Amino acid sequence: KYAAAFRAYHKGHNYVLAKLSPCQQSYFVHHLSLIRYRQRDYQGAAVLIRQALDYNNRCAPGKDGLEKFSVEQGALNSLMLTYHKLGKLDSASSYGFRALEYIKDAQLAPGDSVYRTTAMGVVLGNLGGVKLSQGELQKAEVFLKRSIALNDRAGYAVDEADNGRDARHL
Repeated sequence: KYAAAFRAYHKGHNYVLAKLSPCQQSYFVHHLSLIRYRQRDYQGAAVLIRQALDYNNRCAPGKDGLEKFSVEQGALNSLMLTYHKLGKLDSASSYGFRALEYIKDAQLAPGDSVYRTTAMGVVLGNLGGVKLSQGELQKAEVFLKRSIALNDRAGYAVDEADNGRDARHL
């Protein structure tokens, strides 16, 4: 069963490499990494996330703007969560700050501001969780409060704001 699944995975991966643009490849590989993450294969997830970032960096400038943004910030956030699970808290924190910097500096269409704000709030909440694990309680509280302020409204990631509220009470 495992051998058949592995063959199917490679067949699909080879198809992706042959038929899809680098932006589409990055999206596909990032989703594969999320499967590894859910399977608690954090090392395997990290490898695929870095591969997704590599493909994403090959996207044509100005093309697939929101998709490229989505993969880049999502992959950096995923690396933060993955390294957090692996207990590599300094690396987790570093990727969290990289994600925040990317989100802040990304060139998006004016109509995409809700997406940027939501992404910022999600990353801040996850970074707050990393800071809690590092014992940096004051920094954790600052990040969690900012996350709540950004996403505690209709049309944003209200569930992330709720998670931030829950984390503040630990």
